[in-house]
Amino acid sequence: MSRQERPLEEKAAELKRAFDRSFAEAPATERPSLEDFLAIRVGPDPYAVPLAAISGLYADRTVTRLPSPVTELLGIAGFRGSIVAVYDLRVILGYPSGETPRWLMVAAETPVGLVFDGFEAYLRFPLGAKAQAEPAEQSHPYLRGVLRTADVVRPVVQLGPILEALKRRVQTAAQQEQRP
Repeated sequence: MSRQERPLEEKAAELKRAFDRSFAEAPATERPSLEDFLAIRVGPDPYAVPLAAISGLYADRTVTRLPSPVTELLGIAGFRGSIVAVYDLRVILGYPSGETPRWLMVAAETPVGLVFDGFEAYLRFPLGAKAQAEPAEQSHPYLRGVLRTADVVRPVVQLGPILEALKRRVQTAAQQEQRP
């Protein structure tokens, strides 16, 4: 073997080892973790809802109205053999009620429906891209942070606190009805 062939053999052996090692190691993931949101409209204003908090999004579902002392409760709707209570997100966020909106989302945490005026887009942001809102911008207890796009600032609606408040309101209404 000539002197020139030896370095080539060594180089080829090193390349073979590197090639074999590349299959033994876990693939590198350098993509940032992403968080998904639905861009919605409540009344005239834009909002965002974390997609992880939602188990379904529906258009034009029939909501059967029910009388209730809980002003946010619109009625019930059926979903794949289940009946869920449907609440008006407009009233929850302080807007006046009106005609039942076209759009309805079902919360993932508890099977509760929330109606809202418009579905605008699906948004994806790097994890932690949600900015903290200034106190003047964020005076509502159900809003945490904002998403800023090129032309819109969207407060982020947190469904967990909404569901807890609704649960308390329904329990209080039930206790008041049971009193003689």
